[in-house]
Amino acid sequence: MDVAEGADSRSRCQQLVGHLGRLAVAEDIMESTDDDGYECYTCDRMFSGRVFQVCREWDRVHFECDPPEVEISVATALECYCSQACMDERCAVVMANEGVPIRRPGIGPIEPCAKCGGPVDMAEYHKTYLATCTDMVNGIGHTVDVDYLAVLCAKCAPHRTTAGRAGSEANLTADSPAVDATNKVDA
Repeated sequence: MDVAEGADSRSRCQQLVGHLGRLAVAEDIMESTDDDGYECYTCDRMFSGRVFQVCREWDRVHFECDPPEVEISVATALECYCSQACMDERCAVVMANEGVPIRRPGIGPIEPCAKCGGPVDMAEYHKTYLATCTDMVNGIGHTVDVDYLAVLCAKCAPHRTTAGRAGSEANLTADSPAVDATNKVDA
């Protein structure tokens, strides 16, 4: 592969990456209430704007990109919250309900499984748990922050095919700022 082909490949990879907020969050992550608001799982308040959530997804890391990029096959929000504080209050409970301990992985090529400690090949699809902060604007999600909670190996969470589901990609890096802005909350 010559330099031009490498740059073209990286450009295509980066173009695909921008679709997480528009596809995964809007379609797979969660449903809103009738008035485009959400109900917090911790305090039961209705809110809109910034959404905090604990998610489960199948993803893999493309280490050939600089910075490495995360490709998401299927993402599901387990719970959503109006604030970082509400998410922090429930996160351990959600993970316990999933039967997965919180053992935050790095973004290396091989990371330890949260359940058995075995190797997780991050370049292959694997189950990941994460806490996210997403700004919802006109039904489109824009990821602000991601905190990886756990990854599972193929023995603890065998990958099932996702035929018929459109995948989406995202550029998720450790450089994302942690932000806790105030949501518009309905009393």
